[in-house]
Amino acid sequence: LQARVAQANCRALEKMSGDDVEIVGEAGFNALRDAPHARCHCVTHPFSESDEGANARFCAHCVCWVCEVPAPCSHWQSHSCAHDKSVNWINTKRSWQRRQKAANDVRAQAAAPPPQPPPPVLAA
Repeated sequence: LQARVAQANCRALEKMSGDDVEIVGEAGFNALRDAPHARCHCVTHPFSESDEGANARFCAHCVCWVCEVPAPCSHWQSHSCAHDKSVNWINTKRSWQRRQKAANDVRAQAAAPPPQPPPPVLAA
């Protein structure tokens, strides 16, 4: 049913001239806007490689590209400019991931229960 409605809407729009159509809003779920996304992929606040001040803005679904936590992270002043097209930022993210893995391994070892002594051997 939705496909038929969409086709009818498309046919109606094709009959109109460009001057007759005005988009005044949108409704419904937009994955690029309404789902978690890296700050550099935000459509609400477009990313700019040249305007660091604009990159400090974020929407409710932005995630730090380096830390992979909801924006703003504790390093947001610099991380807001991170993006997946920069070799420098890619290396920074990999380094951060290695440090996080090492810290998580240390925490897991510290949280592990101590080894249990073997059961006593009973003499016959």
